[in-house]
Amino acid sequence: MAFQSKQLNEIIFLRPLLIVGVIIGHCFAIYSGAWKNTFGIEPVWFYQFLNPFFIHLGAFVMVSGYLFAYKKDKYLASSTWNFIFMKFKRIYFPCFIFSILYIVILQPELLVDVKTVIVNLLKGTGHLWFLPMIFANFCLLKIFQPMIDKYPITSFICSLALFVVVSVLSITFLNVVFHYLPFIILGYLIYGKTNIIEKYSLLLLFLWFCIFIVYLFDVNRIISIPLIGTFASFLAGIALLGVALKISRKYTPIKFVNKLNDECYGAYIFQQIIIMLILYHTPLYLYCSTYFLPWVIAVISIFLSFLCSKLLLMTKVGNFLIG
Repeated sequence: MAFQSKQLNEIIFLRPLLIVGVIIGHCFAIYSGAWKNTFGIEPVWFYQFLNPFFIHLGAFVMVSGYLFAYKKDKYLASSTWNFIFMKFKRIYFPCFIFSILYIVILQPELLVDVKTVIVNLLKGTGHLWFLPMIFANFCLLKIFQPMIDKYPITSFICSLALFVVVSVLSITFLNVVFHYLPFIILGYLIYGKTNIIEKYSLLLLFLWFCIFIVYLFDVNRIISIPLIGTFASFLAGIALLGVALKISRKYTPIKFVNKLNDECYGAYIFQQIIIMLILYHTPLYLYCSTYFLPWVIAVISIFLSFLCSKLLLMTKVGNFLIG
């Protein structure tokens, strides 16, 4: 997710919005079958669609490529190994630390043997899978940057082809990495070429919504094709970036928004732990209607996620890990 201290205004507006979307989306995961409904929460048919509606991880990866292009001169001046080490310290090391925390709090059954623990640390436990994935994509972008600069369209098409091939081969970790590789390349390529995106951002957002509805409600996959979900994710990321660009032309982020942006990395790390603790380890579901439960959890989780991030950033250790 690669959060930096100095950012473009459009990213300062966009990132907190995406994080809040992830938190809300995870609060509906139990209704979509993504999380286990072990205590018989009554299903709500429409709620099964809200988990993918709110979560746009592809947009996060696009932002990473966009910021890479923004800091291109700095990264060009750095050797590949220095860049990889910097990103390892920034992304993968926190993944180790918080994966241990996740296992101890939520999945102590994984502490059965050293091999299981190491595997979970490497791939990221729970939602922390995102960190190894984005680290790998940053490394690929850095290594192949000269080729991408020389053959931009070809490179993007090749990244899509790799995604299809690896999906067919069903190589789990590579599948995750190459699924998001086109997003980081696209983000890298569109930096500085956003006039059309900004101009038609609302139209693109509407188009994404239409495709999203067709894809989700076409349960028999009569119309949908395997890549339509990925295409919808591309549209969502581009449209949201365009909206953020439009807003940034008129407004400068206020202090509160800047603070939220700084706390996004930590909020992402804490949010799923907090949601699962509320959902599986408190009796809230007994006192709250199934229709209101995810919304109540969302309000609590958004507040606590950013609060925990804020408090952690006030410490030297926290500032090193997520600052």
